[in-house]
Amino acid sequence: MAISPVKKFNLVSLTSHKQEIIELLHDFGIAEIANWENNEEIIRTDERSPEYLHAQVTFAINFLRRFDETKVSLKEKLLSGKPEFTKNELEKLVTEFDYMAIVKKCEEAEARLNKLNNLVEKNKSDRGLLETWKGIEFVPKAEIETEKTYTLLGSSTFEAWQKIMVKAEKMKNVNLQKSHELDREIFFIITFYKTIEKKVRELLTHYDFKPAQLPEINCLPADKYNDCEEDIKSAEKEIIKVTEDIKKLTSNLHKLNIVFEYLSWKKEQKEALDKSIKTEKTFALLFWMEEMFVDKFKKAVSKITKNFELEEIPVKEGESAPIVLRNKNIIEPFESVTGIYGMPLKSEVDPTPFLAPFFFVFFGFCVSDAGYGILMTLIMLLVLKLSKKPKEDMKLVRLLALGGISTLIAGALFGSWFGLDLANMADGSWLKSFILFFKVIDPVRDPITVLIIAFIFGLVQIMTGLAINTWWKIKQGQKSEGLLGSGLWFLMLLTFILWVLAKVDILIPSSAGNIITYILLGMAGALVLANGRKTKNIFLKIPIGLYSLYDVIGYLSDTLSYSRLLALGLATGIIAMVINLIAGLAIDMIPIVGYVFAIFILIGGHVFNIAINALGAFIHSGRLQFVEFFPKFMEGGGTRFKAFKKVPKYIIIKPNKN
Repeated sequence: MAISPVKKFNLVSLTSHKQEIIELLHDFGIAEIANWENNEEIIRTDERSPEYLHAQVTFAINFLRRFDETKVSLKEKLLSGKPEFTKNELEKLVTEFDYMAIVKKCEEAEARLNKLNNLVEKNKSDRGLLETWKGIEFVPKAEIETEKTYTLLGSSTFEAWQKIMVKAEKMKNVNLQKSHELDREIFFIITFYKTIEKKVRELLTHYDFKPAQLPEINCLPADKYNDCEEDIKSAEKEIIKVTEDIKKLTSNLHKLNIVFEYLSWKKEQKEALDKSIKTEKTFALLFWMEEMFVDKFKKAVSKITKNFELEEIPVKEGESAPIVLRNKNIIEPFESVTGIYGMPLKSEVDPTPFLAPFFFVFFGFCVSDAGYGILMTLIMLLVLKLSKKPKEDMKLVRLLALGGISTLIAGALFGSWFGLDLANMADGSWLKSFILFFKVIDPVRDPITVLIIAFIFGLVQIMTGLAINTWWKIKQGQKSEGLLGSGLWFLMLLTFILWVLAKVDILIPSSAGNIITYILLGMAGALVLANGRKTKNIFLKIPIGLYSLYDVIGYLSDTLSYSRLLALGLATGIIAMVINLIAGLAIDMIPIVGYVFAIFILIGGHVFNIAINALGAFIHSGRLQFVEFFPKFMEGGGTRFKAFKKVPKYIIIKPNKN
């Protein structure tokens, strides 16, 4: 099985059983809940609703995490499993744990912290504004007016201040008083009679006088400045006290996470029920489900109630069923590659079984170091062993484990083991003999042969894509499209390969070259006629058919793309050899301590090389599938099946004892 048949169903039952049935669906995770037409979205603000409670607990968790100082070692992260609960145990924990009291304390603590932080910021701001006016002996304002005078407080640059002093000395009834100097900016007080207000203000404007920014105070600046200092110290002490109280609350984070998980599921169930149609006594739920689960689902629902009806709903025109891929264990990990590209349409073939062998080979070809392959496989197998996640959630890890095996095979054939240089090994040593026993080709000394192998892989995959297209179209009843389209191109490329082999006298004798040439010309003519057949205009049939031969450039370009396999394969081995060389230089250049440096260089360098080249291998092997292979037989654009299921993040649900 590849694309699993998915159908739409309508379940009708009594309202009294709706919660049990929706929980059954949630536990099984086999359905995608659909919405009835014209069903309005429900928004709840009820403080007892799962949505509201979930939002409250989410706030508390996010708030407490900011203050959580618990350190979890890498070992604990890897080895500590999730706590296991039965449904009854989980509901008991959530019922007995007064999590809303914790939420309320968090809300009060946040409000208190915000108030204290705002107080600190305000006093710091006021203190900064008063810093330059502490020395004056009156209550300051930016502008002070008496019956006969104006007093202005402000600042200007040092140069402007000097010019203002010179000009002010020439005026009568003007008094200047310097208050403070900061970074060549002078803060000063100027007092003058109203009779010369215009002249003074013009003078100040000319020299870019900046009026003082002052807080509202009713005492001397020095006194207010001291008050600000005291308020800041007092508030900061209170912040420390409140923070310590919050840190004590972080001990509840573990239970809050469990409650969060529980409420998340309740929220999902409520949202699913909101999509149903309800009457006083019945409800109807619309959902997609794989055909293979229908009988099992009916049997499970019948244990809850006999009063239900499961009806298959015909799919409307223009509506497409979500796609579920089902492959055998060895193929299933490669679904993670298909998933990156997207789901195939229901009318298309699942590409996963076909890409699997190519991706497997290409990945190993790109990394191509047997030592790295062993490490990758062991690490991924260890992750699989320690992880308690379901097998279907570990597809990528399983894929990398298979990639490690492929890398081991390719590396052994290329004679690459952690970048060891055979030239530096003694003849007859067991290690050199072991490496040479498996070695078939040296990609560094004979890159052309490896490049030819890469091109052969490319041609095989491209022709496989054309063969799949031909087979699938014939299977779907489109025989002419399959045989006269991709089928002819498949034969054309095959003939071209035979023609090249005959020309270089490899496998095919050169004497057969003339016959193959005529066949090749015949195939080209067939393609011209086949591609021009759809055009009604008789004068355009031949030109359009001839233009279609231009596609051969595309196939050539696609084949050349596979040269990246050689580039990545060479990069891994050469970088590994350079790492070993640098480590050797460290030993030679630094006595005794050089061995320590060499160990760090070897471990760090090879770990980095594995990581970066495994990433490159995954990306470029995937690119060859997406760009060169898939377009030959697949359009894509299918909708991924979104299962309504519990996705455990913090806990594991186990069956009740009864």
